[in-house]
Amino acid sequence: MASKAEINTVYAAGLVQGIALVTFPAASTIFTSPSQYGLSNTQYGALFLPQVVTAITASVLSGSLVARFGAKRVCLAGLTADLASMALLIISELRAGHLVQLLVSNFPKPELNHTVVVFESIPKKGAIDFVVWDPNNPDGPGIITFDQGARGFWATDVYDTDPGPIRAYRMYYSRLL
Repeated sequence: MASKAEINTVYAAGLVQGIALVTFPAASTIFTSPSQYGLSNTQYGALFLPQVVTAITASVLSGSLVARFGAKRVCLAGLTADLASMALLIISELRAGHLVQLLVSNFPKPELNHTVVVFESIPKKGAIDFVVWDPNNPDGPGIITFDQGARGFWATDVYDTDPGPIRAYRMYYSRLL
């Protein structure tokens, strides 16, 4: 039987995944705004086709995948895919010439909980270093690493933070907020 901590971890992961799935559609004004990405409604809607196809496929295969690999591995694979998509979104923003604001946290440790601005990506074998401007660091830029082996983001060189795993969330904005 699963421990209370394992159950709470699954619930927390589901909450974060749900927030991510709600945030992207909520950002439609950013993607369709002529001053931002300028996508037509059809182009914006087409962005969801891979998600719909993957959701249907995962629903059909979930029983056999859980039976073969276990629920924990299937859940971790989904979370890893979500983090990888976040890293790819950051890279695509940088290549388009945009800065990317991230909320970074290593909760429950009360050490890191603020935003940084990503302004460069440096690909490495099995990882991507994101060079960030941290408003708390007067000495210069820091580095956050997306490590595929570690299945997430890592505070490589973040001001006043011990190196270790962190959570990074893409911050969106709207003129309506």
